[in-house]
Amino acid sequence: MPVPQDAVPELQMPVPQEIDLAVPEVTLPKGLRYEPDNFKQEFSIGSIRANCLHCAAYKFPGETPAMCCSNGKVDLQPLPALPSPLNELFGGEALNSKHFLENIRKYNAVFQLTSLGCKEANPRGWNPQFRIQGQLYHLIGSLHADGQNPPSFLQIYFLNDDDQVARRKSIFDGLLHPVLLDIQESLKEHHKYAKEIRCAYEFAASQDLQDFSIIIKESARPAGTHPGRYNKPDFKEVAVLMPNEPAGHRDIVLRLRDNGLRRISELHKAYDSLQYPLLMPFATDGWNLDLKMTSRYKITQNQFYCFHFFTRLGNYLLQARKLFQLYLVDAYAKIESERLQFLRREQNRLRADNYQNLKDTVVVRDGDPTNVGQQVILPATYCGGPRYMFEKQQDAMAYFERKQFPLRPCFAMTINKAQGQTLKVIGLDLRQPIFAHGDN
Repeated sequence: MPVPQDAVPELQMPVPQEIDLAVPEVTLPKGLRYEPDNFKQEFSIGSIRANCLHCAAYKFPGETPAMCCSNGKVDLQPLPALPSPLNELFGGEALNSKHFLENIRKYNAVFQLTSLGCKEANPRGWNPQFRIQGQLYHLIGSLHADGQNPPSFLQIYFLNDDDQVARRKSIFDGLLHPVLLDIQESLKEHHKYAKEIRCAYEFAASQDLQDFSIIIKESARPAGTHPGRYNKPDFKEVAVLMPNEPAGHRDIVLRLRDNGLRRISELHKAYDSLQYPLLMPFATDGWNLDLKMTSRYKITQNQFYCFHFFTRLGNYLLQARKLFQLYLVDAYAKIESERLQFLRREQNRLRADNYQNLKDTVVVRDGDPTNVGQQVILPATYCGGPRYMFEKQQDAMAYFERKQFPLRPCFAMTINKAQGQTLKVIGLDLRQPIFAHGDN
């Protein structure tokens, strides 16, 4: 018997209530808040219009007075002006100036008297950068090449003029003969080390000396003497050294024939001029231990290079393009090497022995006989060291604070129980993870 339609009770489904899903407001630190009023579409540091009152360096308005010359405490002579052929090549006035500036690193490499030594640390794959591991140093060989290898670096300077140009042109492709000849004549006339080394060699050959060496002295005066005693302008810094004569531990000794390479001390004043003859065609003295400020303190390498790298009238270093970039990297490696050597020497003054118990606990390979050497503890003030990076990481994490708020998911379903519809288990299909680590 059919049931009348009016007799079926109407099923009333409850209307789901709306749940407030508003996220509570979280107050971020000031350094992480975005305030549009504090940001501008354009930002400019200004133009180089400020001049140092002490060294006449051009500076930006925001740069401190101590960056260039330490407020006049660093009083150094600027680099002398370039000789005539190089001046036109650097300034763009010569016919082949554009070609020279584009290949300036190649031209410097064929005229340098020393070689660059380092351990490359380039990763696999395409990498346009030049990375090194460890120290960056300069090496110098003997005066004559062996019979197996052609002359290179300093050995080229003892050939005749035509052979010098031919040998340098064969090292790299694309070097122009007129440019090589002009640079060769200029260095032959002005570079003091190239001239004095050849003169010392010719003098020793004229005396029929069989076993001799040529020495480039570290300083023009012996250590511990009055500076006014050895200030003659004609003092020879390059001399012939006999086998029984001693040499200083930082002097550069050039032997007649030797298959090995010797490392040049970073403290030698000829360290830069032997490696960069195009930047220093007169072999101007670089940083050395005799340089002092207007006070009694010595000039550091950082102060020396900061003084010469600032923009001034007549400063041609900034026009050297890629060669100047190479010089910057070399100078930075030299400064870092000096800092590391200071930390290694002054471990007692830095009270590194206070970390002995911690070192014995942390170092696992302390008893390994293959791991023998002096362990140097870097202070937290050394930029790039482990303790320095850890402190900076802790400072950066202090800006971030974990914020949590309750998550209340809400969903609505219509179930007709009169028709036998029921659910024992209800689940959510989350196509993407929404929980962080530890929030499950």
